[in-house]
Amino acid sequence: MDTKDPEPFQLIAAPFTPFKQSGEIDVDVIPHMARHFKQSGVAGAFVNGTTGEYASLTMDERCELTEAWMDAGRDEELDITVHVGDNSLPNALKLASHAYACGADAISALAPSYFKTGDMNALVEWTAAIADEIPDCPFYYYHIPGMTGVRFPMSTYLEQASERIPNLQGIKYSDIQPMDILKCLEVEPATHEILFGCDEALLTGLVLGAYGAVGSTYNFMAPHYLKVIEAFESGDFELARKYQTQAIHIVDQLAEKQFLPAAKTLMRIYDIDCGPVRAPLTPLSPVEADALLCRMEPQIKKLIQ
Repeated sequence: MDTKDPEPFQLIAAPFTPFKQSGEIDVDVIPHMARHFKQSGVAGAFVNGTTGEYASLTMDERCELTEAWMDAGRDEELDITVHVGDNSLPNALKLASHAYACGADAISALAPSYFKTGDMNALVEWTAAIADEIPDCPFYYYHIPGMTGVRFPMSTYLEQASERIPNLQGIKYSDIQPMDILKCLEVEPATHEILFGCDEALLTGLVLGAYGAVGSTYNFMAPHYLKVIEAFESGDFELARKYQTQAIHIVDQLAEKQFLPAAKTLMRIYDIDCGPVRAPLTPLSPVEADALLCRMEPQIKKLIQ
């Protein structure tokens, strides 16, 4: 791969999957989400990831969501990365082929989380099989050890995978390991992108030199995080820390409940109803949802002004 010219640090939202109250996915909501992303300064969407409850979706649903996001993304000029990871490699290959056929800008996959890859070579071969399915499309490994339990050093992964996966674009790094991230950025050739995946520590990703960031709270707080980025890039670190701390307070409040049901509810601030979460997650009751919105809507609107 050729060395890239520096590009602006970009926020990529990990969109919620909208569900009807009946439990079916509601793709009619997606164009509204895409329009909201564009208006809020988000550069793209990371579809069918953890925030999108991918593990609770059927294969058909994941394909339908991919198609809907590709259509909406084209309309709003958003870059669309599709997560295709699955505990079944044949499923992952089918999802990768489908996403590529739909015109996805990039593909991503995490490690299997039930029967786990036993060593680094097994992980490289697993991801290589998926990347080989879409050789002309950029591939990101999705590192999220808190969910998969796979905790190999990503600097070692890049060293080995770079030789095996020609279309390896980088890593969606959803963990806070500063030393490993710095080592990742030193791996030759130094062209791989680290997309930082921990919203509550975005400033850490900026300091370390991440290429961009993917996160769930960018769904409803992107303008505030753009302030973090602007303050950091202008050298006003005190202001950047202030903005980051404000974001942490929001995340802490969401974590008092189950994070995902609470965060999903906040899309109603923008008149976008993403519906409930799917079992085994527990949705907020109507009373809980209304109380959350009453408490948090003024806070968020103040931050994103």
